[in-house]
Amino acid sequence: MSVLAHPGWLRRRFRRYLLYLSAGAAFQILWAALVFAFIRHHPLAVSLWLEEGDSWTFSSVVVVYSMVSLTQAFYILLTVLMAFFLNSRVWFYTGLVFSIMPGLLPSLVQIPLALFLWLEIRRQEWDHFFSRFDDVRRMKGLTEQRRKRL
Repeated sequence: MSVLAHPGWLRRRFRRYLLYLSAGAAFQILWAALVFAFIRHHPLAVSLWLEEGDSWTFSSVVVVYSMVSLTQAFYILLTVLMAFFLNSRVWFYTGLVFSIMPGLLPSLVQIPLALFLWLEIRRQEWDHFFSRFDDVRRMKGLTEQRRKRL
């Protein structure tokens, strides 16, 4: 194990990656809130004819889209918190998957960031760091040892 793969270095790097994901989610929250506020005060006069007699304005579609984007950003923050407190690769991957699908404007920032973090966290040096937390076989072994004690 090299010096750069020491758990202390990796823990700091992992927290920095979580900070990057949190910053992307904060950007997405800000973007969705601004779009929502702008469209609510200045509705666009474009109608979408979905079926005969049924029409939506473009502004209502954008409002729904911004609310979905806002909800998704909160999901990203939730997965970042779970990854931080559990030191879990699975929660980190879940946050990356949520951040890949945010929308048009945040995608320009979040998709390259998510792909970079995805490739970075798949390197060999991270396997030892996550081995204590995400190993299902180890968890199964712990429960079997607990049964033997009882």
